[in-house]
Amino acid sequence: MIYKATIAILLLALPAQADVFDNCMDATERGDRPAALAATSTILEITPAPSDLPDGVFRCFEFATGEQHIYVPSDQKIMSRSALQESLNNNIKSLVKQADDWQDKVRSRRISACKNLYKKDPDTTILNPICYDIFMVTGLPE
Repeated sequence: MIYKATIAILLLALPAQADVFDNCMDATERGDRPAALAATSTILEITPAPSDLPDGVFRCFEFATGEQHIYVPSDQKIMSRSALQESLNNNIKSLVKQADDWQDKVRSRRISACKNLYKKDPDTTILNPICYDIFMVTGLPE
């Protein structure tokens, strides 16, 4: 029963989506920026955004906002190019920070391992190339 109700709601929403797309494109053709902006706001609320948007919808977004918009398949939404660029930049910064954190953890663990080895066998440890490089920077453990 719930399944049928869900399908019915989805089917009822399809004509409304088509109408808002048509309204957006009609507003663009008429040169009615406020109506186009209202339509684009409504379109942005559709989640997930349909992947098969008419080309005229993107012209409507550009007319209404002054920015190019594109459909982003991975997010299933429409984004302005500037918002997409900002999102990508934030993702890159996050990945770089994560990589730096991992490098710091590995570096710290290597230093700890070399100090522990030095306590057990200083002569062999000092001949280990990795530990040698570490001790040249950090000094010999006490």
